Amino acid sequence: MQKDNTSNVESHCKLSSETPTLIDRFQTKPSQEHHEQFMRQVIDVLLKEAVFQGTSNDSLVIEWMEPESLMALLGEELPKNPESDENLIKLIKNVVRYSVKTGHPHFINQLFSSLDPYGLVAQWVTDSLNPSVYTYEVAPVFTLLEHKLLREMRRYVGFPDGSGDGVFCPGGSMANTYGIQCARHHAMPDLKEKGTFASRRLVVLTSKDAHYSIKKACFLLGIGSSNLYLVDVDSDGRMNLAHLREEIQRALREGARPFMVSATAGTTVLGSTDPLDGIADLCQEFGLWMHVDAAWGGGALMSTKHRDILKGIERADSVTWNPHKLLGVPQQCSTFLTRHANLLLEANSASASYLFQKDKFYDPKWDVGDKYLQCGRRADVLKFWLMWQAKVTFPPRKRKNKNKNIGRIIA
Repeated sequence: MQKDNTSNVESHCKLSSETPTLIDRFQTKPSQEHHEQFMRQVIDVLLKEAVFQGTSNDSLVIEWMEPESLMALLGEELPKNPESDENLIKLIKNVVRYSVKTGHPHFINQLFSSLDPYGLVAQWVTDSLNPSVYTYEVAPVFTLLEHKLLREMRRYVGFPDGSGDGVFCPGGSMANTYGIQCARHHAMPDLKEKGTFASRRLVVLTSKDAHYSIKKACFLLGIGSSNLYLVDVDSDGRMNLAHLREEIQRALREGARPFMVSATAGTTVLGSTDPLDGIADLCQEFGLWMHVDAAWGGGALMSTKHRDILKGIERADSVTWNPHKLLGVPQQCSTFLTRHANLLLEANSASASYLFQKDKFYDPKWDVGDKYLQCGRRADVLKFWLMWQAKVTFPPRKRKNKNKNIGRIIA
């Protein structure tokens, strides 16, 4: 047995000395000797072909290929042996060439656009550091930046002195899910332990033109899509207040428990904003949580010219706001904001003692992970923060006004 083991070790050592490049490929630690030239070549490709050519009027938004042809080009099967750096760069070039250039001036298909150079650099920084933002000890810089940016965003919403709380989310759909979850916990905190069997039938109200994530959140949270009451809209796509009142009263007559109205500031198709002040009045009258899905329209809060479109949002209990839309922050940068300071922690805390100890060598209030539904989480904040640093007053008012003018031209 000893002889066989020695033979295996000798064989392994011989393989290692003869094929150092192959062995190095299986190590995740960057090596300046083996990786620097490859990484610099890739950065050159990205700068030339994705960043500058991809945003030029002289290039195409996309070089279209049918799915079958593109699959053949990219490779139908994963390789059985490692590719050379030269081939990897060819693959990267194809990825760039046949992808949609969302930073192109003519890309107007979705509700996000542009390629901000400062936001892009911030993404490179965070990916180089590979952080996960849940405790201060593992993400000190990003924890503090989130605190700063979320407070400033709450000020723009109109919450007194930026009070309340907030989280960065993996998209506006998850932010809207937080809104429904927090509204439910605020109305019925016992449901966290007892489940929905301990309550009357729950009802959420939103407009017929609201984002489909509200419906998805209802069946994800066990409320059920049939308990999402859809309110009529007027010819401009704005929620009908008279019908909203009727639907609230219908739910009460049925013995149900309406607990939330989700308004929209910037509907997906028409870009309409619901009558927020009127909705706030009805929520106050019936004791309902008011959530505003301003994933798209939230950028107007930073425009002195168009801020009045969102008049009444300051009365909301919670707001979804995606800086990656009107403000041009790279994908993704989404936030959930609430005026209720401790509600996120109360609703979501699982008190995992192996992460969130109370006797740390710093104030554990900076360990934000327990108020999130996620554990591992990207540091999306840096993109927004660095753009703000670079632009000082963050001139979204110019971007917002330009987007409004483009919208009028298209219409």
